[in-house]
Amino acid sequence: MANSKKSIQISEEAWKAYTDKLYNVSATAGKKMEEYILKHGLNDRNALIDYAYGLVTKYSEGTSALAAQMYDEIAAAENALTLSAEVIATPSYDEVAKTVHGTLKRSKNEKSLGGAIQYLVKRNGADTVLHNALRDHAQFAWIPGAGETCSFCRMLASNGWRYMSKKALKNGHAEHIHANCRCTYAIRFSEQSNIQGYDPDKYYQEYVEAGRDVNEMRRLQYRNNKELADKIKAQKREAYAKRRETELFNNDVKYGKIIIDGDEFVPCLRDTATGQLVDTLVEEVSGKTLKGYNEKTGWYVNWSKIPREASIYKLTVKGSDEIQGLIAMTPMPSHKAMYLNWVVAAPQNNPMLLTGKAKRYEGVGGHLMAIAAEKSIEMGYEGAAYGYAANAKLAKYYVEKFKGTLLPIEHPYEVFYSEDAMKKLLEMYNYEWKR
Repeated sequence: MANSKKSIQISEEAWKAYTDKLYNVSATAGKKMEEYILKHGLNDRNALIDYAYGLVTKYSEGTSALAAQMYDEIAAAENALTLSAEVIATPSYDEVAKTVHGTLKRSKNEKSLGGAIQYLVKRNGADTVLHNALRDHAQFAWIPGAGETCSFCRMLASNGWRYMSKKALKNGHAEHIHANCRCTYAIRFSEQSNIQGYDPDKYYQEYVEAGRDVNEMRRLQYRNNKELADKIKAQKREAYAKRRETELFNNDVKYGKIIIDGDEFVPCLRDTATGQLVDTLVEEVSGKTLKGYNEKTGWYVNWSKIPREASIYKLTVKGSDEIQGLIAMTPMPSHKAMYLNWVVAAPQNNPMLLTGKAKRYEGVGGHLMAIAAEKSIEMGYEGAAYGYAANAKLAKYYVEKFKGTLLPIEHPYEVFYSEDAMKKLLEMYNYEWKR
């Protein structure tokens, strides 16, 4: 007996439930990537890639399974004679590594890499839909998500239902996928089937009225919806602030960062293995002697390229040449304070790089700040200093630990350390100068 396809109408509620599940899976992967970076930082690139690969593998399996289930349910409802949907393989380790390297080359912040991971996970679900549609010669369409949809997605939706072909894939993958978006592909076998609410003619009319210009389409969309326009403006302001933060973060030599934890206030460094206090030495050094102290070795910046006007000081334990921390600072007469170009604990003393392991010594952060206080006093600034924390979490910590004041004038995480607070800090520490 010949098979007869049936047409179906998928309700908006059912389609939203499906797209919400897809979105939540990919968004969870992106969020976990962001949380990892905030906890462990970006310096251990291999560990970062390993974790990203684990996330992409686990959550891509989820989006692919959801997509395959949707595909099979539609095929069954339409009485289409097809094989069960094949789940597409998850991205390879090399592909994830390439994504991580490429993303960090453009922008070194957790949001960017989180979005990239979310993209890979979402794309795997879309790949599953389109590759099976190609196998079965099904039709596909780009369906806008519930609520407001960007003009680009609305333009794509105007293409309507089309038979799947290899032209719809780029290098074997679905196109037009982007993070933080609930739009996705649907399939059908009967030309009468549809997703309730999906009207490609309406989107095409919008596109034509905008002169086939996506940007004009967006402007018209905002003009007709003040609430949406205000929302988009707020998002743009937030995006600009984040981009500015990223620019500041990436421009290492010019802006610098303070990357220490205050840990214990101890007069000398405390050996975490023995609990004993050890005497310390401070010495001014030239950047030329610090070749090899850079991002790849856990020092966040190439210390041999610190601006010449900055003075660099290293902190060591008596009897050892191993550096436990470095600080670079520049006198700023206009501010009547010492500018802290860079303040960095050695990798073995930096909890952001140790992933749960104990630090070699406690007290490095306070030591370095005490050195800044002493040099500020020598310059006639009475101990006053300021610098830029690496992120919002550290800025808040420095305000609490070192009694600083957040003053986001030249930088969103600019912290000022007062004369009294720095003088009190200096009184706590005993170290010798190596002249």
